[in-house]
Amino acid sequence: MSEQVRRGRLTKRDPGRWDAPAVDAFLGWAAWHKHAEDPRYRPDVIVDDSWPRMVWHRWTGWTSDDQRWRTHLLDTTSNG
Repeated sequence: MSEQVRRGRLTKRDPGRWDAPAVDAFLGWAAWHKHAEDPRYRPDVIVDDSWPRMVWHRWTGWTSDDQRWRTHLLDTTSNG
């Protein structure tokens, strides 16, 4: 989903609820989900300062074409 669509949905769903920094934070979180397609995209978001027993090293070397990294993209852009 595009940033423009997300911004519009937030405004329509909750008018006046989200100030500009909150919207930017929400959009940043949404953009991070590129990680689902490519495990090398910003792993620091969940790895840095995390609980050591999470053993992130099990997947941090994987690439998007690794068979162990399977995700399903649910694109709701046109379901406005």
